[in-house]
Amino acid sequence: MGSSTAPLQPVITATALRSIDVASPVPTRGSRLYVGQTLGAGTAPYEIGGVNVDPLSGLLAQPLDVPDGPLRVATYADADTALVFTDTTPQEGSEAFSLITLGSAYDSPSAALVEAPASGMVDVVTVNDAVRMPSVGTGAIQVQLTGAMSASYDEAFVVVSDINGIVATQWVSGSGTLTVNVPAGSQAAALGSTAIYTVAVRAAGLGGALRWVRATSMVDLRSVTSASVSLALP
Repeated sequence: MGSSTAPLQPVITATALRSIDVASPVPTRGSRLYVGQTLGAGTAPYEIGGVNVDPLSGLLAQPLDVPDGPLRVATYADADTALVFTDTTPQEGSEAFSLITLGSAYDSPSAALVEAPASGMVDVVTVNDAVRMPSVGTGAIQVQLTGAMSASYDEAFVVVSDINGIVATQWVSGSGTLTVNVPAGSQAAALGSTAIYTVAVRAAGLGGALRWVRATSMVDLRSVTSASVSLALP
């Protein structure tokens, strides 16, 4: 059993790393990939790893490393009984994991995808997307973009966020009007995310230039299904 002077620690074999990456952008922006293993039938997988998806690209900044080797499990009896670990095959199978996409507060987790990356390899997969709760309505934010983007910036995105984080992003090609669809209505508000949004443009350049332009007021879609904001391109 571990102690303050000799804590239980995982054994990491640097030469046997294996990883998971996504083959294409995850549709629900602001998602997190959850990697777990299930010990018993009908139970939820225990988390063994996770990574946030880039909210702009929908991809991972780098592949997610996952453990290599058997799953070892001990049953806790009491503080005076030593833990005895035994190799256990999870419900997913030997060396396999459940990969689940977690979306926003408006979404239910995706169906699990079972993956078993080979030792020393990167397993590139098309993950299942989080599922929007059927009770949640959809609203539209019309974003009017004016002016022209400075030569200091190579690309820009419209970023829509609520109290919990980023909900939607959309690439900007230039001035004009674009529509961003987001959760709306009383059911969306009841889920704790409020259906109240901030809207901004994020512009970046290869030389390190970065600028945010934010709308002066928030967008409230708790009782309406559309709203508009105007932003000047930086």
